[in-house]
Amino acid sequence: MLRHIYATKTDLDRLLLNSNCSLGSDGVVSAKDGVLSDFTMNRSSYGYTIRFIKEYVLERKLFQLEEAIRKMTSLPAESAGLSRRGSIEKNKAADILVLNLKDLSDNSSDESPNQYPSGVELVVVNGKIVMEKEKLFSSFPGKHAKK
Repeated sequence: MLRHIYATKTDLDRLLLNSNCSLGSDGVVSAKDGVLSDFTMNRSSYGYTIRFIKEYVLERKLFQLEEAIRKMTSLPAESAGLSRRGSIEKNKAADILVLNLKDLSDNSSDESPNQYPSGVELVVVNGKIVMEKEKLFSSFPGKHAKK
């Protein structure tokens, strides 16, 4: 007989608190309209990072914001061998996200996954502004990462 064993919230917290545990998603790159609008798998395509910051940093205070950001940026980039991504340094890709923590909210749901989060003030990809105050400026400034 096959028996399912599920991780508890305590198990997840213990795992996330490990300094080598990075955060990722099973979502895909998506958009509310255009050619990427058909690619949404689930709400992780839009709001998993915002949910993580809200729950684990702002509400439960399990992490400092800096550690949460490291788990979502430099740690996974380093683990994947993406030497030009994950941190803001000279000779690295200029990928920047500016958040307003007071307005931070994941607006996606299982029924309506294609919803951008609130509180995202600015998105810069490869040094180009892609979004500012919910207004999209550029379609695809990203490039394949080189190791």
